[in-house]
Amino acid sequence: CQKRVQVSWDDGSVRWALFDFQIDLAAGESAALAAEYSPQISDAITGAGIEATPTPARLLVDAGRLRLAFRREGYAFPAEIELRRKTGWQPVTGVTGALSAIELVDGDGKRYEVRQVDEIELEESGPLRATVRLTARHRAPDGSTLFRSILRVSAYWDLPYLRVQHTFENDATERPFTHIRSLRLSANLDQGWLEKVPSGDSSLSLEDGTVHLLQSTADVFQVCQGEAVRGEGAHAPPWWATSGQSGAAAVAMRDFWQNYPKGWEIGPDGLRIEVCPDISAVSYASEDKLEVVRTTYYLQEGGYKLKHGMARTHDMLFCFGGDAAAVRDPLRLFGTPPLVRTEPELLQRTSVL
Repeated sequence: CQKRVQVSWDDGSVRWALFDFQIDLAAGESAALAAEYSPQISDAITGAGIEATPTPARLLVDAGRLRLAFRREGYAFPAEIELRRKTGWQPVTGVTGALSAIELVDGDGKRYEVRQVDEIELEESGPLRATVRLTARHRAPDGSTLFRSILRVSAYWDLPYLRVQHTFENDATERPFTHIRSLRLSANLDQGWLEKVPSGDSSLSLEDGTVHLLQSTADVFQVCQGEAVRGEGAHAPPWWATSGQSGAAAVAMRDFWQNYPKGWEIGPDGLRIEVCPDISAVSYASEDKLEVVRTTYYLQEGGYKLKHGMARTHDMLFCFGGDAAAVRDPLRLFGTPPLVRTEPELLQRTSVL
């Protein structure tokens, strides 16, 4: 496994450690694991592993199944991704610059974008997992900035998915509140992945128009294609996908409907993840003043009222495969991840937590 000491005792012994390991489990399955600690135990990982290669222009991460490139200029969200196939590397994202990586619209309609990043850091580099941290300010054409985004992109050895954690921060400290209309993340996908969108037991053809989902409240979501309503209900699935002749690409977000309003859009240029969707047509007014104070106090006047210093993180998993069915299992596990727990008898016997 891959390991890192987090905290040590005064004598140098390990107090807290982080372990990365890979194990195949189906939904509902369990497995017994043992941790051995001794000077006689070898911890070497056999075989190949993740390779990270920094250059002045970009950071390249080869994770076996996926290859990622992170550039300061012309940054593509979440990275320029290639999938290893029998015939070689196949482009997935970052092939065009039609969509800016991140787009923020303030309360007056002014647009701020991220097309370049300020910092790229290889935060964790090991044979099984590598994590890249990116920091970027949202910039308007006139050079002004509003808010900051921090991204952590984690790749795993010989696995066809990425974990992406996006945090936005309101660093406009000169005023107590800032109003914004929307904030979304966009991935430019190769056209071979953009033909249809799974919807229930069938699929929607992108030839008929862009597909959009909005979870507007805790118990209302709607899927639209153009003016037509293609689906609706109480709680939207926490994942969405697109597929074509090149394969299937899917994204899951933890606690998607619970953190309403949330949305996504898949169109001819790629995928948009609406962290703060446009809610100008949604009313959150209520006669129940207590409910407003508890849940919708920041969702007023058709936008978002965000206090200075606040930050919000969204946890996502990007998965790539041959078809939509192949990418669903990792997404389901991401929503309800396996738990690693220590047997109570061991805690009692060793007094080690």
